[in-house]
Amino acid sequence: MKIERKIPSVVSYKVTPENGDNIGISLPVIFTFDSDQGLLLITGDCRNYQYTWGHNDNEPFLKFMTRIEKEYLLSKISDMVFDIEASINEMVEYIEKFGNIEHDISEDEIEDVKALIRNSDRIRIGGEYEYLMGVKNNLYTNFGCKIDIDCIPVERRYKKMAETVADIFINYVKPEIKKDLEI
Repeated sequence: MKIERKIPSVVSYKVTPENGDNIGISLPVIFTFDSDQGLLLITGDCRNYQYTWGHNDNEPFLKFMTRIEKEYLLSKISDMVFDIEASINEMVEYIEKFGNIEHDISEDEIEDVKALIRNSDRIRIGGEYEYLMGVKNNLYTNFGCKIDIDCIPVERRYKKMAETVADIFINYVKPEIKKDLEI
């Protein structure tokens, strides 16, 4: 067996909020970049996130990190979650835009349908599946309206803390890396 000692090429940027800073965190968050592995590790009171891109001989890892945007970073460090409020708002907008769904709802019933969508416990309790079935069943039970589940808007978003961390990276860490690399 052969064992080698390797000292990695690692750099960390510690972001510490000061009084009056409104960046979404209250304690420090540390962004650690391992250039040998192509690894980003984010630690702090905002949860821990990590992603490994792998080593790339064609571009230094830190230079690559100066090119990424918020949405791309979020897609690597966080899953998307169902957003009930945004989904309900989209459904109400859908009803406002298209009015009578499948010609089953009269013009006089549009406001009642929107109120039902906004206020129904059957729609708000549970996750994405319960929302879809709640909209479908409520529309049928109360208005005799048949709607295909594929027509019901579903909105997803990244987790709030992941968005905060991505904002900190884009607004504070990325410019600091560029300055250090003289880009």
